[in-house]
Amino acid sequence: MARLELQNLVKRFGRIAAVDGLSLTVEQGEVVALLGPSGCGKTTTLHMLAGFLQPDEGSILIDGEIVHTLPPEQRNTGIVFQNYALFPHMTVAENIAFGLEMRKRPRAEIQARVNKALDLARLTTFGDRYPRQLSGGQQQRVALARALVIEPALLLLDEPLSNLDATLRDEMRFEIREIQRRVEITTVFVTHDQTEAMAIGDRLAIMNRGRIVQAGKPEEIYCAPLDGFVACFIGQANLIPGTVTGTGAKGIEVRMIDGTVLVVSNADQPAATGSDVKVVVRPEDLSVSSQPAAGKNCVRATIAKMMYLGSSTRLMAQAGDVAIAVSTNRPPAAVEPGAEVYLQWDFAHCALVPADASGQVLK
Repeated sequence: MARLELQNLVKRFGRIAAVDGLSLTVEQGEVVALLGPSGCGKTTTLHMLAGFLQPDEGSILIDGEIVHTLPPEQRNTGIVFQNYALFPHMTVAENIAFGLEMRKRPRAEIQARVNKALDLARLTTFGDRYPRQLSGGQQQRVALARALVIEPALLLLDEPLSNLDATLRDEMRFEIREIQRRVEITTVFVTHDQTEAMAIGDRLAIMNRGRIVQAGKPEEIYCAPLDGFVACFIGQANLIPGTVTGTGAKGIEVRMIDGTVLVVSNADQPAATGSDVKVVVRPEDLSVSSQPAAGKNCVRATIAKMMYLGSSTRLMAQAGDVAIAVSTNRPPAAVEPGAEVYLQWDFAHCALVPADASGQVLK
């Protein structure tokens, strides 16, 4: 296991800073997901870790040793590419052995380590097959075994599941996480898929415009986003504008434009009285009722749209000028477009972000 440190990394392409002062520490055996929209700098960061790109500024250290000046083959990293990059003319066993062959390891050692890697990836009966004879999930496991067989200090995964269909992606999330736990290797992986990141990562590092805007455990980021970008990028979120009126017995009080008072009992960020903010509430934390309930945030609204999705029903409601999305398993029978309802949620199931927060509710 190795400890990875990224210190103030900068990478420019012309006048554009694809990575702009990025710092991050990945502890031994930890899995960290670099997550963000296209163009945020996550793949550029991974390529600097692998040695395919050199940073213009900053340092990369593994176990305290500077490695950003070393070529890729001297960094002791294993990488799984988005398209797997398997050699079509080589068998599964030959693909896995390739890195060891390049390192000129003894034949007996290569055989033993390849067999171990095949077993780890549940491919013991596939060693003689060629990539074209494998499913997408099997090819993914071959690529992972090839990266691990060299016993790297650091494992890098570049959108490893993007080429798989939805069902196979679900299966491979568990496969990758189980293999990582068995070998206890420090891992950094890049993805734009929030579900994938939360399922595999011990921590998430949310990137935007070349910088990490928030890092933490998946549940921390989901429940306590620092701004509207994070709130709406991780899952779906409603951003309800208001003004802080003070702190009451149950938490910070926020008055909406129509006068409705909301309470946020678990706000992690300071909010001065009189400051404009937005209250973040997840669609699945909202309930719909024909009558208000005491002890909860409650907003009167009109149902604008309904969409049945099988496992849930998606509602769009309008509270004055504020559009609010609701995701519910069983909406009340009387709920239909045009109905006047009350949207309610617990004081603890919301967060505060700055007033300049932007984002979109479900459409």
